[in-house]
Amino acid sequence: MIFKLSLDRGRFVALVLVTVFALAVMWAFNTRKTPDLGQSATEGVSVTSLAAPVVVETLKAGPRTITDTYAGMIRPFERYLMAFEIGGRVRELGQNDAGEPLDEGDLVQKGQVLAVLDQRILEARVQETVAVLEQAQEELERAKQLRNRANRVISETEFRQRITDVAIAEAQAETANKNLEDATLRSPCNGRISRRFINAGESINMHAPAFEIVEVDRVLLVVGVPESRITRIENRWKRRQSIIASEDQSPDTTVQLMGKDLFGKSQATKSGEIYRISETADDKTGLFEVEILLDNPADDKTNTALRPGQIALAEIIVDELAGYELPLESVLFRDGKPAFFTVTPYESNLGYMFWDLGDATDFRAIHVPFSEYVEQGSNIVIQQDHFEKQMLLQKLMNLIDDQLDGTLDDMNRGELEANVSTLFDKHKEPEVIREHTLTVLAEQLNAPLREEVESSINDLFSKPVQGRVVTAGQHRLINDRRVRIVAEN
Repeated sequence: MIFKLSLDRGRFVALVLVTVFALAVMWAFNTRKTPDLGQSATEGVSVTSLAAPVVVETLKAGPRTITDTYAGMIRPFERYLMAFEIGGRVRELGQNDAGEPLDEGDLVQKGQVLAVLDQRILEARVQETVAVLEQAQEELERAKQLRNRANRVISETEFRQRITDVAIAEAQAETANKNLEDATLRSPCNGRISRRFINAGESINMHAPAFEIVEVDRVLLVVGVPESRITRIENRWKRRQSIIASEDQSPDTTVQLMGKDLFGKSQATKSGEIYRISETADDKTGLFEVEILLDNPADDKTNTALRPGQIALAEIIVDELAGYELPLESVLFRDGKPAFFTVTPYESNLGYMFWDLGDATDFRAIHVPFSEYVEQGSNIVIQQDHFEKQMLLQKLMNLIDDQLDGTLDDMNRGELEANVSTLFDKHKEPEVIREHTLTVLAEQLNAPLREEVESSINDLFSKPVQGRVVTAGQHRLINDRRVRIVAEN
């Protein structure tokens, strides 16, 4: 009995030891820690610190369109205040498509009759002038015949008077016909009646307003642009004007009405082109007016999508550049300075207590500050040269820190980083930067340290810059912290 209890107790102890060992191994694999800057990458790694879970996205450089957004009001392309050239009584108004008298809001076509004056007196005057002209022409013809027979039958004065009578009669006939034409008022364009000032049966004086017509098959969205942005918009607009239309059909602007439909959905966007930029700023607002031309055809000959007075947003293209686009949530602003984190792999030896668990690939976060960027809605666009320079610069400085095993103090490190950053600003070719970087290291490092980092630097410059950026989980990161990639896009 005693022997049996001892055997059971021994099995229990063995089971406990196996369980502890298994938990220790699992703990070791899940708690690898990136060594500090002062710790060599080949030393055993402590397992007392958890890796930060992050999501990584690989960004690619490409053409980026930079836009500015402004709100403005839609105005008609042109306004026409229509009036009769003569006075009279309004006999009738023109008719719309439904056969009803024209009223405010009706669409009209170019040349369509708007209103007609009483023409009875005018028609009689035309007939009178025609008769007078015919008589004057007959008298002139008779005078020519008499003159050809004998010079003394009709005097030169009488002959010239007949010529004058014909000229006067022709002028009177032309005036009468013109007055008859002016008794009919026609639309000068395709547009909409915004105001009607007359009714049938009323009398109207010459040049008194009868209708106001607004041209709405084309409309203008007028926005105010501040002084700091107007030059950039104008420069691109002038460049586009110098390009043949067949070579560049892309729109200048995308426009969207502020209002929503019955179900809360935004209105469809429309493409537009900058039509005119004001030379002077508005006296009240201090902004420069930019007019954006929009096509606005009627959908069923009665309605148009855009109406004067509506408020709309315009996204105006101000520039196009090569760059990287980062989600805004991947950028941290510390002391007003923006930065993002990238990740870099390296080999480390993982150990726990007296067990060697073998080599493992760690990832660690590298803090990358930047300055040349443009905010675009929920994203940030960084110029390609600046992005790749900052990525390479920070990876280079972290590589030097690792290779020098923390022997470079903060003052010397800052001086070295400033010198290398200056090289990046002066030179564009990676090979030239690499050679100058080694020259700077030769001046600031002793021979053994310089030789130690030279091969690693050569390897770094031989690889293309990869835009692997941390897009989630970065709020817990610090430079050189070990991370665990849980997702990569």
